Amino acid sequence: MLTKTITYENFNGESVTKTLFLHIKATTLARMELGHESNGHTFPELIQKLIDETEYEKLYDVVEELVIMAYGEKSEDGESFIQTDEMREKFKNSAVFEALMTEILMDGSENAIDFIRALVPKSLLDKANAIAESGLVEA
Repeated sequence: MLTKTITYENFNGESVTKTLFLHIKATTLARMELGHESNGHTFPELIQKLIDETEYEKLYDVVEELVIMAYGEKSEDGESFIQTDEMREKFKNSAVFEALMTEILMDGSENAIDFIRALVPKSLLDKANAIAESGLVEA
């Protein structure tokens, strides 16, 4: 799980600091990798490929999808991480989402790669790749 604290201006013009919790499941990542024609690349490799080929619109789409899929709320006892479509839709339309995406994508391409590496631990990437290669998850 990645915990990210971000300060942004909300739609009322107020400065707000919020802590976001982002977590991606291995099966979700595998499904996303299959859906993006990653050709066996992990997400960080796919992002680097899109940067190298200056496919910035595709880069934005992939990072946006990953961030939205990873967003959720940690329970107070730390035993569960709740992710619903309703929560994701609200987050996607928030000022904090806009600020986070700006930070990830507008502050240099290395930021996007570093963010994804922080969000998706290597062990999870390895598991997701194994699931994708086994054919257990359909795109």
